[in-house]
Amino acid sequence: MLLERRRRRRVESGERDVHVLKRYCMPIARTSHKRSEFSTFEFRTLVSLQYFTSSLPVCTQSWSGTSLRDVSDPYLQDCSNCTAPGSKTMPAKFSSGSVFFLFFTFVFCAALTSNGVAICQAQKQKPAAAALLYDGATGRAASPPRGWNSYDSFSWLVTEQEFLDNAEYVAKNLLERGYEYVVVDFLWYRKNETGASVHGGTDVIDQWGRLQPDPTRWPSSKGGLGFSLVAERVHSLGLKFGIHVMRGISLAAVDANTPILGTENARAQSIARLDDTCKWMPKSFVGVNTSIHGGRAFIRSLYEQYATWGVDFVKHDCVFGTDLELAEVITVSEILADLARPVLYSLSPGVGTSTELANQVGQYVNAYRVTGDTWDQWNQVRNHFDVARDIVSSGLTGASGLRGYSWPDLDILPLGWLTDPDSNQGPHRRCELSETEQRTLMTLWAVAKSPLFYGGDLRNMDNFTLSLITNSIMLEINAKSHNNMEVNVQYPSSAIERIKAWTTNVDSDDKRVWAACGESGQVYLAIFNLGRRKKTLAIPIDQIIQALRQRDPQSLWKCLGTEAWTNESLEIEDGVLSIEVPSHGSYLYSLSCS
Repeated sequence: MLLERRRRRRVESGERDVHVLKRYCMPIARTSHKRSEFSTFEFRTLVSLQYFTSSLPVCTQSWSGTSLRDVSDPYLQDCSNCTAPGSKTMPAKFSSGSVFFLFFTFVFCAALTSNGVAICQAQKQKPAAAALLYDGATGRAASPPRGWNSYDSFSWLVTEQEFLDNAEYVAKNLLERGYEYVVVDFLWYRKNETGASVHGGTDVIDQWGRLQPDPTRWPSSKGGLGFSLVAERVHSLGLKFGIHVMRGISLAAVDANTPILGTENARAQSIARLDDTCKWMPKSFVGVNTSIHGGRAFIRSLYEQYATWGVDFVKHDCVFGTDLELAEVITVSEILADLARPVLYSLSPGVGTSTELANQVGQYVNAYRVTGDTWDQWNQVRNHFDVARDIVSSGLTGASGLRGYSWPDLDILPLGWLTDPDSNQGPHRRCELSETEQRTLMTLWAVAKSPLFYGGDLRNMDNFTLSLITNSIMLEINAKSHNNMEVNVQYPSSAIERIKAWTTNVDSDDKRVWAACGESGQVYLAIFNLGRRKKTLAIPIDQIIQALRQRDPQSLWKCLGTEAWTNESLEIEDGVLSIEVPSHGSYLYSLSCS
């Protein structure tokens, strides 16, 4: 009896410790839906290590039933409700048998941990539910996609040879940096003839009313081959091929009243919604009635054709923001999900986008624009800061998307050798943003984790622009950072006079500070001066740490790191980063803090 009581006490004690561990975001509590085989001793030791070293977050809610925390992939465990170990909200209550292990482990860790507490989790942050729903940890668009798009340099006039020349440059110089998509932007089907423009012209269609490449500009498309030979060449370079498409059906098909592939007697005029024109291209496209079989069949015939051509990326325009066509977006998403060929699905434009609209479409796509067209004008870049802050703070970055993840898109990078909006002329001028402003643009795109699609003509690439889009720290932050946010720095009263003495001529809206965590525990810090004059800015590091980890701020932090654009080393010993930032300028740091 005595032995039995002792055994029961040991079991009960172990179960209490297991219950504590289930409140931790740790992959050890359950594996493949069964109880972990860790011993009670190991459980207690791990809890003790967690409590004193903060090596993992502590969750404020326990597990119940089967949830994401039951999945063996540690990246699927939702730690959104985590607080710092040892805080007042920590829900741990240890058995009396664990007290010894807590004390022992504290002494043990104190001897090993001479550099203080880790600030950011040394882990890859995967978007929460997407992998469970779709392709696992290797789902589509696992990080913001990168590539080249023809619009900013060629408008609608790009030819097959010009496109392939740019693709070859991407393969030779950018592919190793993650730029893998090359995308033909709009009106590839419009004949380049007298009088043709963005606002009207002759569009090439097949017998089923489906748009086909202009054979004059795209000679390999002759004989009904479409983009198949172009895609084949792109794939041979190790790249992926993308195209821009418009909403609904072309008026060329409606005027010809073409039959609809996959139906017995449906025709273009029976599926077209003539009162639903594209607002910015009303003479060319109208919506399709997706509530009837003929309308759905027409859209399916389009995307099955794209897959046959070898398309890997679709930019679907005039379906989002103020042009929202949710029914068509859902229809296209369902079709793409059924295709054997994986196709990334992106929406445009982003005029009038809100977090509410983004929440409606995110699960159906892999990227969606959250701004209007971005050109090389400072006022447009500046306007993106509020949009990026609101979208990122809503938790939409890297959320569940079409067979993978979805990413809010700040638009093409208007850098290098460009054309003009809605132009009938190809690339003919340099980017009008200053070098300082171009760095600021790239810094924002990086910390906001926007897709990166270069827009300039790569045949005229310059060294400065190439250094911007291939910067290793910038690309690392864009792809691998997590917990990204704009930080509203509040200076503590004890340091306010000292910091005021360092901070000059600062309008609160001119100064922006972003922070994020790296997969190896780094702290990423971006500092922006959006004002017209250079300013000395003082950033209390404890405020950054508090925002990233929701931890009580410490009085002093020491950080070592590197600035991305200058490659200069940085050491912060007094807990405050004081830096002179030029007008419209920025700095981007990768830091190790303790």
